[in-house]
Amino acid sequence: MCGRYYLKSEDMNAIIGTLLRTLERKGVPSHAKLNGEIYPGDTAPVLCHNRAHETRAFFMDWGFDVNQKRIFNARSETAKEKTMFRESMHQHRCIVPASCYFEWEQTTHQKMNIRPTSGHSLFLAGLYRPEKDGRYSYTVLTRAAAPHLESIHPRMPVILPADCIMEWMAPRFNPDLILRHALDALTFSPVDSPFPLISTASPSKASPSPAPRDT
Repeated sequence: MCGRYYLKSEDMNAIIGTLLRTLERKGVPSHAKLNGEIYPGDTAPVLCHNRAHETRAFFMDWGFDVNQKRIFNARSETAKEKTMFRESMHQHRCIVPASCYFEWEQTTHQKMNIRPTSGHSLFLAGLYRPEKDGRYSYTVLTRAAAPHLESIHPRMPVILPADCIMEWMAPRFNPDLILRHALDALTFSPVDSPFPLISTASPSKASPSPAPRDT
């Protein structure tokens, strides 16, 4: 699954970095995070199309709000069949930029930093939707873990190559075909290893509690 990730805007490629800087110039809400460790319920940047079908960065809340629970993951294998995700899978797909994500090893409960083997950024496949109060929220798609990551957790986020992210955000493209290109090229280490930018920030207290499962 994916229940925590880290974003450093300087790690993003030139195009995405520009979109994030544009978002920053517009003003970062006091409760939002443009950098740092992102928890379910946090407000963080995602990339999607605006009404003019242009790619833009927007702040959204991580986790669909369902009965005061945060549905922060959706299984890519079944998302298009489930009422909660069906419309988003066809019409409201987004990219969640990240520098790495975190997972807890199943037996030792050691927090692991999982990141790309080359480069500095991950492009997580996501879905978004409007909430009843006018806010927008997003969820991260997951898949079966790559073989070398199974010992940490049986699920992992869907990570797309850079040349697929524009197609992912465009409703006219078939999501099933794009998901076939999900990446496995990741490496990992314990968070106490000499890897920078590991935050000890606490999750937002104002947000609904996260749902403890991959839906």
